[in-house]
Amino acid sequence: MDLGLRGKIAVVTGASRGLGFATARLLAQEGAQVVINSRNSERLNRAAEQISRESGSEVLAIAGDVTNAEFPSALVQRTVERFWRTGFAGHQYWRSKARGFLKT
Repeated sequence: MDLGLRGKIAVVTGASRGLGFATARLLAQEGAQVVINSRNSERLNRAAEQISRESGSEVLAIAGDVTNAEFPSALVQRTVERFWRTGFAGHQYWRSKARGFLKT
């Protein structure tokens, strides 16, 4: 199946097992660069290794609790730092619009 996700960036929370893991694996198999998150860092790192090995896609594991008010912005910031392409036409526009969100 081709969902047109090659080169896209996906963030999946609750991704160390179950539906989150299955979703992240499918996105990676479709060519997306995947950021996975869960509170359990050991399980999360094993999941990232498995997904990367099976799909050949780059997987970034970021452990943390999304119910913590400060964590979601840190998750987005690390995703941007790792995967955002400076050559992308919308880069400066996105950065200016996201700046407020990233500080929230």
